[in-house]
Amino acid sequence: MNTISGQRSETMQLKDAVGFAFFSTSLPKEKFFSGHSQLFVIDKQGNTKMIENRGLELNAPIQLGNSEQIIFHQKKSVQVFNASLVLKEYPLPPSCHVTAAYMQSSGYVKGANNSPKDSANYYALFNVGFDLKSNYQKYVSILRWGNAEQHQCTTIPYYVDAVGEDDKYVYVLSYDEHNKKFNLIRLELGQGKQHVKEELTPLQPTYNSSILPLSRLMSRGEHLYLVYSDLTADQKIRLNVMEIHKTNHRVQVYPLHTYANDPGGKYYSFGHNGTGIIEDTLYFVDGFGTILPFDLSIKQPKGTSALQGFTRKEYLNDEQSYLKGEHYYLFRFDEQKQIHILDQFRIKDGNFVKSIEIPAIVKQRNKDLFMYDFKMLREL
Repeated sequence: MNTISGQRSETMQLKDAVGFAFFSTSLPKEKFFSGHSQLFVIDKQGNTKMIENRGLELNAPIQLGNSEQIIFHQKKSVQVFNASLVLKEYPLPPSCHVTAAYMQSSGYVKGANNSPKDSANYYALFNVGFDLKSNYQKYVSILRWGNAEQHQCTTIPYYVDAVGEDDKYVYVLSYDEHNKKFNLIRLELGQGKQHVKEELTPLQPTYNSSILPLSRLMSRGEHLYLVYSDLTADQKIRLNVMEIHKTNHRVQVYPLHTYANDPGGKYYSFGHNGTGIIEDTLYFVDGFGTILPFDLSIKQPKGTSALQGFTRKEYLNDEQSYLKGEHYYLFRFDEQKQIHILDQFRIKDGNFVKSIEIPAIVKQRNKDLFMYDFKMLREL
């Protein structure tokens, strides 16, 4: 087996890093106390540099495009890490303060060709809750966006079910409980601009509020795609691919896979970042390590494969995935070795490529923290 093992590094630069894992305290400690978080920056040898900070539940650090800068959100501020992993902090007004994000609901809009320079922005969405001013009839989220020097925020009156982006816009899928339909909200993030709402054609009754999103909204040409699960008429769990036209908002739903027996929650993917589109194929990997490709040109599932050598474990708190290039990366905790491991697989056939052992995380990690995000900055 091709395995590399690392150690602690206090001198790591961002150019050396291939990815990072983020751990933080849960919401109660962040809402009433400052909370605590640890960001582990990982290089190709499995060496790590640990950065301690205040906590923010479901936080997700953001790389600014292909630059050597990382945006890191705090409850009352935004931090920018430079190439040496030294931070500069930008305080935010009270209207921008947050207590929790949504799962992996941040990203980067690079701007379309010939777009103004200020069209390139990071974004992050945060869960606020029902609005007191509306007598708890409306849901409120906070959108933060900006670049390395400018940071803005606004409130949007929606719960976020799924989020994604293309080169120009951020897209939010939100279920309207009052009108019993989904809306697609398009957000344009230029400096001084506000979000733009566009309504999604109501879905058919079969695809109602009980659906469970299992991926981010993924952009390809004129369409957005979402993998989600629901129940069939005979109460079997079914995976589907939702296709949304960005302009006319027409929705098509295609079956991806149905489980013959009740898998419980074990079929859940290891985070929304492990699903993606390569050329004409959408790839989804479920919690059993089964690769479920979907051909977007003919709108049909392809033959399945599996992650080579993968066996599902019950220690799920420290398992997250990321699709980068043509490889699927799985960050996990090895119960036998009692260390964290980063596995690399080819997504097209599931073949194992290599593993990196990351022993320093166990030695430094606060046991009260939960893993909320994992990202690959570049390929191994």
